[in-house]
Amino acid sequence: MAGDARSGGLFEEFQRELKKLGGEARAVESAKLGEEVSRCLSGEKAERIVGYLSPYLAALKIEQIFREIHRGEVEWLPAARPAHFDMAAHRRRLAEADLAVTSADFLLARTATAVFSLKHHPSGLLTLLPPSLLVIAPAERLLADFPALQAIFDRSGEDRESNLVFFTGPSRTADIEKTLVLGVHGPKKLTVLVVDVELNG
Repeated sequence: MAGDARSGGLFEEFQRELKKLGGEARAVESAKLGEEVSRCLSGEKAERIVGYLSPYLAALKIEQIFREIHRGEVEWLPAARPAHFDMAAHRRRLAEADLAVTSADFLLARTATAVFSLKHHPSGLLTLLPPSLLVIAPAERLLADFPALQAIFDRSGEDRESNLVFFTGPSRTADIEKTLVLGVHGPKKLTVLVVDVELNG
């Protein structure tokens, strides 16, 4: 799928802003996603990986990609919350994971924010418990800012009845004796792969 004509500029802004926050964004072609995921994992000590298998990630054959490049344990959970959902067991899975993998519903370039709809994710714990988070999203989900996101909801009614999680950069706080600490309220490492960006130039 070709990237949106505006996605190059939005990606560059998203990448620049995320870098300021200590995260990393990379543009990748869908045909080379396996190579890029492999590069991401090469810098991780990720024995146990948990992911939400969204329809988008399933279409990218993400399960097969991880089978080919990762020898450790990988558990894929359904992106939609099942009728009988064991939150305690779900929390344990995520707390024990070294790396979480998911897709984002939207990416906001101006603030380097990933937006997750809880209609498409079993819970918001994925952005809180694992020490490292890998987000994979298509270029057409890049938006300029929150007003652009609100305009989409106003036009379509999408997610009006769903809670949203806004995730901006790796977790960092200086509440403890004014010393910067990473990973207190969420992942200390965030990598975002934006698929099929039409880069400028």
